[in-house]
Amino acid sequence: MLNCLPGINNRNSGGREVFHVPGRNGQVVDKRSRRRPAHLLNNMKKRNPHRGSSFDDFLKEEGIYEEVTATAAMRVIVDQIRSEMRRRKITEAELARRMATSRSQVHCLLSAEKKSATVETLVRAAGAVGKRLSVELVAT
Repeated sequence: MLNCLPGINNRNSGGREVFHVPGRNGQVVDKRSRRRPAHLLNNMKKRNPHRGSSFDDFLKEEGIYEEVTATAAMRVIVDQIRSEMRRRKITEAELARRMATSRSQVHCLLSAEKKSATVETLVRAAGAVGKRLSVELVAT
């Protein structure tokens, strides 16, 4: 084993730069690999209780999983309706006429201000752009 002083590089180790890591058993670490010693990795695992958990787990712990999931699903549906409107060159006023509602109601639906749109409204909007709304349950 090479005798290296803390902070002093030693280039006589087969072309590899090494430096002395003060601490456990006088470890020598390859500067190029930038790997952390195992004892530091073990400490990191103990310090971060969320490491390895999913985003869904985080949302559930915060108590906002259902709200975020509902908002995300609504945004996906609204984006699909908007995309189909662009593809078919349908304006908000035309969509409102096809849905038999006001243009302001359509605007609220498409701007995602109205987070509590009914399934009936979404079905009518999908039908007005020539699509069918499909809702399904999936395993968690």
